Order: sequence, then C-alpha cells, then structure tokens
Amino acid sequence: MRYKSEIVITLIITILVLFLKFINVFQVENGLGNPFIIILMIICFSFITIKIQHNINKNYENNNIFYQNLDILKYISAILIIVLHLRPFLNFSNELDLAFNNIITRICVPIFFIITGYFASKKEKNNPKYIDSYIKKQYHYILLGALYT
Repeated sequence: MRYKSEIVITLIITILVLFLKFINVFQVENGLGNPFIIILMIICFSFITIKIQHNINKNYENNNIFYQNLDILKYISAILIIVLHLRPFLNFSNELDLAFNNIITRICVPIFFIITGYFASKKEKNNPKYIDSYIKKQYHYILLGALYT
C-alpha cells in the first residue's frame, strides 16, 4: 500500500483531535467545536505532519543529515511558550486553558534542553573541552548582564 504512512498519520491526528473534542477542550462556545473547524484542523495538522515525514524519509534515503525538523520543532516550541505566557484561552474555556498551559506548553522548555544537549554532545566528541568553555562563556554573559542592569 503506497499511502500507508499518510493514512496512519491522518488517523492518529483525527483520533487526537476527536479526543480533545470529546473531553470538551474544543467546544462550540470557544469556536473550536465547530465541525468545519475540526475538519480543518485535522487536514492542516495531517498535511504538516506528512510533509515533515516526507522530508525525514528523503534525507534518510540520501544519507543527508539536515536538522530542519528540529528547527520546525524549536519554532513550534517557541510559539507555544509565547502562548503559555499570554494565556489567550483563559476567557474562552477553562479546559482549553488547562490543556494548553498545564499540559501542552509545559513540554517546550525540556525540548529546548534536549536539542541543546544533543548538539553540545556532538561538539563535545570533537572537542573534549567544549562544554567547559561553553559554561564559562555563558557564566561571563550572565555576570555582564547582571552588572549592566
């Protein structure tokens, strides 16, 4: 079956969106419970996920190491951190506010730490003193920032 992975991705996205509708995160009152909006979310999220998967497969076949998917993950995480601090769903729905601020957006900072740790460990293999010099450099920036504030 040629489109097996696309069908699986779409089914998983559909199940996740319908689950959020079932637990009343997406409600008609907050505008996200509208069936048209739900179908639009399923289509958009599935399309984005399928495109990311195609890029991963193409890079794997060509033996290329590109980190564009990590860049996408960092971009989405940065947006979710902004959403965490703005709390835009507070007036719409308590469930949606709870889901975004206490569940979804709380994984963003650990994602940044994991990505930074991955690249730091890669550089540490080539230069055994890399992490020591990186920590010293960051420490100096913190001290300079504290002095000038």
